[in-house]
Amino acid sequence: MIQKINRLVETVVKGFVGTSDLECVQRIPYHGGGLPDSPLFCLKADLIFRGSIPPFPDRLQFLSRPQFVETSLSREKDRFFLEDMPVHLNYKQVSTIEAELAALGNPRTSHLDTTYGLFRLHHGIPAYEKSPWLKEVKERLQTLPESFWAFQRNNLSGRLEHLLSDLAAAVFNRDPLFFQISLASFLQTLAEFLFALSRQFVCPPEELKFQLDGLGTLPPGFTGYFDSLVRDDGEFDHERRLALARHLAESVLANS
Repeated sequence: MIQKINRLVETVVKGFVGTSDLECVQRIPYHGGGLPDSPLFCLKADLIFRGSIPPFPDRLQFLSRPQFVETSLSREKDRFFLEDMPVHLNYKQVSTIEAELAALGNPRTSHLDTTYGLFRLHHGIPAYEKSPWLKEVKERLQTLPESFWAFQRNNLSGRLEHLLSDLAAAVFNRDPLFFQISLASFLQTLAEFLFALSRQFVCPPEELKFQLDGLGTLPPGFTGYFDSLVRDDGEFDHERRLALARHLAESVLANS
C-alpha cells in the first residue's frame, strides 16, 4: 500500500511539474486513524504555486483517468479516485501563504480560524520543491514566538466560553439540533485549545482523537470525561452533557 501511495504521489508531481508556476508538492502524513488500512484513509496533497492556480478542469488534464471527480466552487480543491484510491488535492499560492504567515499572532490582521493549515505546511512530506522556499517556511513555523501561542489560547478560550453559552441556550430552549451543532463546535475548539497549550498545530480531523490522547498537557481524568461526552448514549441527556462540557472546559482553562 505504501508503494502505491508513493507511486500516486509521483504521478501527481509528474502531472503538474510541467507547469512553470508550481513551487512545491507535499503529501499530508497520517499517524493513527488515517493509516492506509483505515476506511477513513485518503491521499491528501497540497500543491503550491508561485503564480496562478490552473483552473478546473484544465488542471486535471495532467492526470490519467481520474474517476468520480468532485471540485469545490468556493476553494481550490479537487477530490477524485485514482487507481481506486481516494485523492484530495488542495491548491494554494505562495503569496497567500506569505500573507497568512506575516499576520500570525496579530489580532488586527490575522484571519486564522484554525491552525490545521499550518499543520499541513509544517508536517507535510515534500515530494517536489523548486526552491528552498518550503524549507524556509518550515523553519519559520518551528520557531513561532510565544505571542502567537498566547493569541491562539486567548482566542480559543473565548470561543469555548461562547460555545458553552450556546449549549446552555440549546438545553433551555429544548433545541436538539442547535445542541448538536454547538457540541460539535465545542469538541473541536476544546481539542484545538489543548493542542495550542502544547504549542502544536491541530492535526487532520480523522487523526484528532488519536493525537489528542497523546498530548502531555491533558488534565487528570480528561480522557474519560471526554470519551463520555463523545459517546453516543441515549441515556446521557443534554443536561448531563452540558454539565460535563462545563467541567471539561473549566479543568482545561484552569491549567492554561
